[in-house]
Amino acid sequence: YELVKVSLQEGTKLVQVVVDSLFNLPSSQDVDGPLVKLPPPTTKLPREKPLPKPKPPTKWEEFAKKKGIKKRKKDKVAWDEQTGTWKRRFGYDSVNDDKDIPIFEAKMTDGEYRMDFLITTNTTYHVIEPGEDPFAKRQDDKKKRVEKQEKNRLQNLKQAAKLGALPRSCLWVSMVAGSLFYKHHFRPNFLVLREDAPPKKVTKDELGNVAGMAATSTA
Repeated sequence: YELVKVSLQEGTKLVQVVVDSLFNLPSSQDVDGPLVKLPPPTTKLPREKPLPKPKPPTKWEEFAKKKGIKKRKKDKVAWDEQTGTWKRRFGYDSVNDDKDIPIFEAKMTDGEYRMDFLITTNTTYHVIEPGEDPFAKRQDDKKKRVEKQEKNRLQNLKQAAKLGALPRSCLWVSMVAGSLFYKHHFRPNFLVLREDAPPKKVTKDELGNVAGMAATSTA
């Protein structure tokens, strides 16, 4: 009890010294109250971890450098010819929104009486075979593109770890996050699942654990 009492007294004195030094500084009046400009720091604290090494170029960056391809910054908005308005290039209500496909053109091919659905967008034409759901095909194609991008990202992380540009802990956290992404978005074909089984969602605890490990490994 005596130790706690002495600690509280000493802590009170230290806090009082800090408060007194703040009130002794020149202040200015503001709408929210008096403002005090703090003096510049006198002690530079060292980093807990060394500076990160520069990341090695990815396969695409090496190919672009070899071919002389320069990255062109795209505008955030694009002209939508279907609606005649400016829309976001990506995200909600974008020019390539799957829920806003206005035209399904039917055409005759190969001299046979056969119908193909042609989905027209601003930049891409998708040919749909008879009896195939065009909306389901677009969603499936988008899922495959996302899966390919995630696979390439993990491969780049592995290559960077081999060259020593990334710590092993950072690579492990990225692999855990990638495994969670695959687990809950892409089901392997060899798994036999019940049709009435609800899709499992990522829990807050799983996301919190991965975020916590990423914060500690990249500090």
